Amino acid sequence: MSTALATHTYLPPVDEELGVVSDLLHQERSAALVAPDGSRFELPDAVYDVLVQVVDSMNAGKAVHVTPVDQLLTTQQAADLLGVTRPTVIAILERGELAFERVGTHRRIRMDDLLTFRARRRDEQLAAIAALHVDPDDEPSAQEILERAKRARKAVASARKARQREQRPPA
Repeated sequence: MSTALATHTYLPPVDEELGVVSDLLHQERSAALVAPDGSRFELPDAVYDVLVQVVDSMNAGKAVHVTPVDQLLTTQQAADLLGVTRPTVIAILERGELAFERVGTHRRIRMDDLLTFRARRRDEQLAAIAALHVDPDDEPSAQEILERAKRARKAVASARKARQREQRPPA
């Protein structure tokens, strides 16, 4: 049985109770399909994870939007997924940070390329944040800072006195 790969939005059911399904999925940490003849097929972990996310989202009253990964996105759709403006996406494309295709005069971005870019960008952002982190144990103590300041003041004063001596006319 083959179905067309298309984008589709699924609305949460109004009359059905998904809480029981959600509870079962979280308790078991696995799921299986049961055929009419009674044979079971265990779902792969990736499919299970998607199923849990879909059920939890619908249980929370949210619609679920399914999009195949190889779909081409407009720059506006890419901007929405990245949480930036469309001009920012265009600048990213023009700098060559993200691959795109031209369809006529329009730029189109493959979903899988965008997801890879987003993950790489997030890793770079997290690395930058980590680089800014200062471990309080590595910081000098207040006493050491005061000692350094005193030595610096003495060095500046000594240099100033030496310049003043050089500038004095000989007596």
